[in-house]
Amino acid sequence: MSLPLISIYNPLALEFENKLISSPYSVITWLDYIKSAEELLIKQTEAKIQTPQGKKRDEAAEKEIQIEVNMRVLYERAVRLLPGSYKLWHRYLNTLLSSYRSSSDPSSPFLTP
Repeated sequence: MSLPLISIYNPLALEFENKLISSPYSVITWLDYIKSAEELLIKQTEAKIQTPQGKKRDEAAEKEIQIEVNMRVLYERAVRLLPGSYKLWHRYLNTLLSSYRSSSDPSSPFLTP
């Protein structure tokens, strides 16, 4: 399985990476980057899924995994630089929790809201 990581050669990623070089401790820049990256990854993976019906379920699951991995990388970079940012941590932990809930047994008592 090949992961479509956000490449710095992508104009959108390059723009945000340049902003982060000049101000790496800007929470707003990180949040904008994460939001834009997620939208971009969803578009990229949807464009790649043009398969017959039988393979669609596997492709959709792979797409979700790819998006989760890429988003975790960005969130981990952000919280490593800004460990005191509750906004980043809150969104990151919600992302991890929703990922865990979607991949685990829904009847688990640990997953009730």
